[in-house]
Amino acid sequence: MRGEIQDDQKARGAAASPEPASSLDVAAFNDRLARDHDINDYYTKAPLPIRWIEQTRLRIIREMVAGLEQYMDEKGFKTINDFIGKSVPTLTHWEDLDINYHHVANINQDKCIHCGLCYIACEDASHQSISLTYGKPYNTYAIKEEECVGCNLCQLICPVADCITMVEQRKGDEYLNWKEFQLQGLPLNDH
Repeated sequence: MRGEIQDDQKARGAAASPEPASSLDVAAFNDRLARDHDINDYYTKAPLPIRWIEQTRLRIIREMVAGLEQYMDEKGFKTINDFIGKSVPTLTHWEDLDINYHHVANINQDKCIHCGLCYIACEDASHQSISLTYGKPYNTYAIKEEECVGCNLCQLICPVADCITMVEQRKGDEYLNWKEFQLQGLPLNDH
C-alpha cells in the first residue's frame, strides 16, 4: 500500500523535504512522518504518558492518511491536486438555498442491530433527534422527524449498510429561498 512506512524509507533519513502542501502526495506525507517521528529513538526517551499520546496521535494520522488513500483510489485520483477545488462550481450563497428542501433520517427497523450508535452520536454531537425506547431483549431507536435536520451523522456512524437512509421531505412544493421568504413575510416556524 502506498501509505505504509517501510524500513527503506527510514534508512533514507532526512533526505530532501517533500513538496509544498499544495502538491503534497500521500506517500510524501508518510515519508515526512517517518523522518519527523523516528519512533524507536523518540519513544525510548519519552515518559510513558507522552509515548501513549504520541502513539495515539500517529495512529490517528495514519488512519486519516489511509482513508484519504482509499478515497483517492476509489475516485481515481492520483494526487491531491486532482480534486482540489472540484466543489467550487457548486458553491452558492446561503440565502439562495431552497428552504423547502429538507432531508430526514429514517431507520429501517428490520435491518437495525440495536447497537445505539446512532442515538449516542445524535445525542452527543447533533440535534437529539433520535428517541430511545427501552425494551427487552433490546432497545428500539426511532427518528423524531420534527427535530431531525438531516445532518446525516446517524447514517455515517451506523455499522449496517442501508439501515439508516436520508429521505427527502419537502416543506413546500415550490422553490423558496431566504430572500423570497422574507419578502413574503412568512412565519419562521413554518420552516
